[in-house]
Amino acid sequence: MQIYKADETFGGEGIVVRREVANRIKEAHLHEFIEIIFIRSGEGVESVGGVDYSVRRGDMIFVNFGKTHAFSGRGMEFIHILLRPEFMSE
Repeated sequence: MQIYKADETFGGEGIVVRREVANRIKEAHLHEFIEIIFIRSGEGVESVGGVDYSVRRGDMIFVNFGKTHAFSGRGMEFIHILLRPEFMSE
């Protein structure tokens, strides 16, 4: 299983915002940071902790650090907001 490391993702920042268009299945993975996902368009399935959620435009998903998750969707556009856990307490 892929584990995304905070130091490889953030550099010296506490927050990173990225846009992505999903045209594939993203295998189950986890990371050392918090992820908030906002669905801008399209629809798909987000699996968090083994529970599947149908998602579509306007939905927002919170994934805590260390929590396994995956997604699938074709043409689903979303924004990732990635936060170091300590950023939330500053």
